[in-house]
Amino acid sequence: MEQLNLFSDIGNIIRNNWNILQGKTQTGRIRWHLLEFGRISNEQAHSLYGIRHLPRRIMDLEEELKTENSDYWIDHISKTGVNRFGEKCIFVDYTLKQVERVGA
Repeated sequence: MEQLNLFSDIGNIIRNNWNILQGKTQTGRIRWHLLEFGRISNEQAHSLYGIRHLPRRIMDLEEELKTENSDYWIDHISKTGVNRFGEKCIFVDYTLKQVERVGA
């Protein structure tokens, strides 16, 4: 039930910020989501933004961040779970992290 409420809350925030998201690429929407919420799962990307292959969008975003010499990087956090067939599986959550600058 907590997962459903989280999706509902995020969905409301997305609806309230649609003017910001409109016209953005899928990668741009993922960037906005990570800046706004800090993390995203494949399930969230699919349900909220219609993105079917989040790992590709994450790769694109990582390339953008690298090109921009950004202070951000994306951490890939593997988790173990059970799929809809009751089988063990591994899935990944992506978390936006900020580079810690020494002496800054």
